[in-house]
Amino acid sequence: MERRLDELVVKRGSLAKAVIQLRSVNSDGFREQQRRFIRSLPQKYHSHGTRRKVVHLSGGVDVT
Repeated sequence: MERRLDELVVKRGSLAKAVIQLRSVNSDGFREQQRRFIRSLPQKYHSHGTRRKVVHLSGGVDVT
């Protein structure tokens, strides 16, 4: 029972991290930081559009 409780605690923490990550990358502030960074690069940047990325977190949680 203790082992299962420990697993659930890790999974819950991973889910909380996933929500924070998704909110941060979808925020207007983060997108503006990206734009400023791209403009500051010495070479011209050519976007290939958005692509799906998967981040594997502890607790068996994957964030796409």
